[in-house]
Amino acid sequence: MLNINDLPAELLTTIYEMVVYDETIASWAAPTCMKESYWDKRRKDYVLIDPVVDLHIRQRRKYAMIKNLMLTSKLWYRLSYYLLFQTIFISDAADIPAICIAFERTEELTWYVERIHVVRWYAPVGLSMSHLGAMLVEVVTKCPNLMSFTVEWSLSTAFPSVASSLSLFSSPTLRSLRISVTPPNLSRFIWALDCMSLLFSCNVDIAMEGATDESPGPEPPEITPRLGAASTLPLNLPQLQQLSIRGRSQTLIEHACGWSLPALSALTIDFGLHTTDMPDVIPFLDAHGQTLVFLDLNTIPAVEVAAVLARCPLLTSFAFNPDWHLPFHEREQNAPFMYAPHKNIRHIGLHQLLHAFLPGSPELAAAAARTNDATFTQLTRANFPNLTLIRLLSRPLLAALERNDGPSDRDGMPRWERWDKQCRTQGVRLEDCTGAPFGELPEDEDSIEYYGEYDSEAEEIVEEREEAWKKEKSDGLKPSNVQELRDLIEEIRKLDTKDPMDDMFTAAFSGGPPPAAFAFAR
Repeated sequence: MLNINDLPAELLTTIYEMVVYDETIASWAAPTCMKESYWDKRRKDYVLIDPVVDLHIRQRRKYAMIKNLMLTSKLWYRLSYYLLFQTIFISDAADIPAICIAFERTEELTWYVERIHVVRWYAPVGLSMSHLGAMLVEVVTKCPNLMSFTVEWSLSTAFPSVASSLSLFSSPTLRSLRISVTPPNLSRFIWALDCMSLLFSCNVDIAMEGATDESPGPEPPEITPRLGAASTLPLNLPQLQQLSIRGRSQTLIEHACGWSLPALSALTIDFGLHTTDMPDVIPFLDAHGQTLVFLDLNTIPAVEVAAVLARCPLLTSFAFNPDWHLPFHEREQNAPFMYAPHKNIRHIGLHQLLHAFLPGSPELAAAAARTNDATFTQLTRANFPNLTLIRLLSRPLLAALERNDGPSDRDGMPRWERWDKQCRTQGVRLEDCTGAPFGELPEDEDSIEYYGEYDSEAEEIVEEREEAWKKEKSDGLKPSNVQELRDLIEEIRKLDTKDPMDDMFTAAFSGGPPPAAFAFAR
């Protein structure tokens, strides 16, 4: 009988990669607003996990599975060690020096790095921002096959050097970029993009100085960045399919009207809580709307829906804010909600709607609710012949509904009944942000909390979930159609478990992998 350890090294590594593969982690595309959240139980309570936090959880689970593979036997340790470095996931900036040390000791590791994901960016004790930025630049410059780069917090003063290193060393391979930019660095961002012609997905957050997780930052006296020579730079991004712009984006969107984006199919514009200096979206759609199949406009200031849909004939998914007060809401204007039925839209996402179902200021809630009702009545098969799904996207709304034991009795419950009846009559599914029918919530909970991308406690939830996961028998993130491999891995975990691995495992992280670990890889 053939022993598993007799298989060729190339075949074993292929098996390892299939077992730990996770499509969400591997995807170049960033999650959109239509990506489902999910309920997860924490102690006795349920929490609502959004796609960004879910990505963190998945990455930690992948690390745990790789370490389990490594601890199975000495052979498996040697052959699977490199998998730890395919994605450099840094939840704390204080870990960056350790990555630099590992790369200095074993340069071969840099060849395997495909993704760098930094969650927190700050100067830990004993390191300045300039030193930390230099270390991140060093990591980037040493990774010749980098395909995805993500930093969720603003790089602050380190942005210019990091942007330069990405454009100089990663432009031949980089396919996904997610980064936060302050207005003074916007011109440098545009110059860096000019070198990244292979980008598939670009997600940029225009972060104001002084912004925090809880606040969009102070309203600056001067919000128009000076682009200098970059203002006339005609960007050509022939492979860019997804563009997401968040924050005070007026200058960038105006500049992007002149870009060449022939493959652009998904656009997200999230203006956050800002209410002034709203970018003019219509000229951008005049330039690039003909190719869009997904459009998400999450703004407080209104954008005329009729004008948007007229410029995007290929849209299949459209998300907007039904709190917008549109011209058709005023009877004297005699304006339509849309100029003609849109035959391609199948999915509609609705942001906000907090006043529609939750108790609040009576006057404000009544005005917003009238607007919501008038807009929702337009979401029918008459205007959208192929409509199959309407999804309420607000995660805070869903968590608040659970805390309040459902919609308010005065107006919220009757409104939910009307909307649900309208959708059932039209044959349209009405969902919440988890993909469940709107109105169905977890049972037997005392409280519900929402942990999202900018929640300061989200990382604690992730870490606690991972500790609990490690104590349980792991099902892992395994491929959906390779049951044989699952059985194989489980059997191999039962083999060679008495090998003296502790010393070897510790030595690897302090001094690099065994010499034979990379003999076959290239």
